[in-house]
Parts: sequence; structure tokens; C-alpha cells
Amino acid sequence: PGLMLSEGVGNEVEDVAGFFATKRKLSLGDKSCAIGRLSWEWLEQSTKLEAVQRVGYVTKPTVTAVAEDVALGAVEAGIVWHAVAASYPELRFFPLSGEEVPLVMASVAVIGGRQRMNDAEKFARYLTESEEAKLVFEKYGFKRKGGASE
Repeated sequence: PGLMLSEGVGNEVEDVAGFFATKRKLSLGDKSCAIGRLSWEWLEQSTKLEAVQRVGYVTKPTVTAVAEDVALGAVEAGIVWHAVAASYPELRFFPLSGEEVPLVMASVAVIGGRQRMNDAEKFARYLTESEEAKLVFEKYGFKRKGGASE
């Protein structure tokens, strides 16, 4: 996850901390969506929640709606997934960093007793162990845990 900045935010903002120092309005996912739960948890743990509450924010039901707010200039920034920010190459994106950033886990499973089970197992191993898959995950802002990348 990270902070996507609207085109209206000048070059004086060079990182996440710089954005919060400028007292600008933020779009956040509400707590019913994954990016919202992560955003609110990060804001609380990183002590930035108080600053956000003082300046003001809007909440949206999905990460796509957060990104649209930023792209349209309705707000100066929003917390979105790296993969979503990649759809807006004209906008700047700063990954959230530090120990307070919660991990988001995704899993791969193979259900036994199905046709083509061997193929499914090969695909799961490819995702978790191949260098090629690792590079694709990294390109879109994901870190792979398990398999050969651990």
C-alpha cells in the first residue's frame, strides 16, 4: 500500500511524511474494505491519525473510488494498493514504510481430488518458487513469502 498524490500536489512533497506535514485532504477506504482496514490501522499505529482528523478526510467504499478521488483532484492524496496506483502512471506514488505497515496476506491452495490436480500443484509451485513469478509480484508492489523467495 502507499500514498498516491494528485497532480495538484506540488513537488515539495517528496515522501509520505512530507505529505502529512502539508496538512492536505486525504481520501481513505472505509473500514468495510481491505484498503480501508489497512489504512486506518496504519494511521493509528503511525500516529498520523490525529493529523488526518484535524485536516479532514473523506471515506470511500472501495480502493478504486479512493483512486478516482485522487485522479480527479477531489482530494490531494489517497491510500491505495500499489497495483491500483500503477493504473495512474501520471500520478506520484509513495509506498508506506516502517514497522507499522500491516502485512496483507494472500494464499494459494490446491483442492484435492480435482481434475488436473498435478497442473494446479505445478502452478502453485510456480507462483511461490519461480524467479519469473517473483519478478512479476515485485513489479506490482508485492513481496512474496514462502517458497524460494523466503
